[in-house]
Amino acid sequence: MSDLSAARLLDVCERGAGAAPHTRALLLLAAAHPSLPHDDLASWSLGRRDAALLDLRARLFGEAVQSVAACPRCATPLELSFRTADVRTPLAPEELPPLVATLDGHAFLVRLRPVSTAALLAAGGQRETLLLHCVAAATRDGEPLAPADIPPEVLDRCAAALAEADPQADIRLALSCEACGERWEAPFDPASFLWREVEIWAERALREVHMLASAYGWTEGEILALSAARRRRYLELVTG
Repeated sequence: MSDLSAARLLDVCERGAGAAPHTRALLLLAAAHPSLPHDDLASWSLGRRDAALLDLRARLFGEAVQSVAACPRCATPLELSFRTADVRTPLAPEELPPLVATLDGHAFLVRLRPVSTAALLAAGGQRETLLLHCVAAATRDGEPLAPADIPPEVLDRCAAALAEADPQADIRLALSCEACGERWEAPFDPASFLWREVEIWAERALREVHMLASAYGWTEGEILALSAARRRRYLELVTG
């Protein structure tokens, strides 16, 4: 489990049960960076967050990723195999270049900040609210403009600029089906994928604790303090 203890990872999994996906992502991020304040982690761009979760995934389970996708045309299952390094892309800069747009004879300048987990949670799934959270400042014809007064057409350009600036936040895998020849792009969400892996690991770890506690009378803390290799060896002795 690298330098992240089994007990701490179980605690993260328990706290995230039933939580929203972005809340779970923050729990994983906080486990990987326990010295950083929650608000700092929540303010990271999505690309920076997902890059850090790829780092955590490599620490916990290794670089190699195995998954399965279904062909959207014929539903044939496709086995995926890649490494976390294969889905690395440049991160968004902390300060994005200003967006300049002209609409109905007016000149707009919008300074944007990258999409963050905090902005996503605050927006509650509302696209326009999310975009407004990402506006640091705006002017129309050189005069200050409230984010809420930015025309929808200019906000659409802001959305495109935000997506272009942070490609790590939108990982897509180029796939093809050998059965029917269909080609498509499948999204890969490091946060959701890692959370599911942690859930599977947690179920296995709890079964190990149950078996060893029943056999030896050890506490959960004593069992989790053992290395994974030593726990496996004791399990082999218990099961014969």
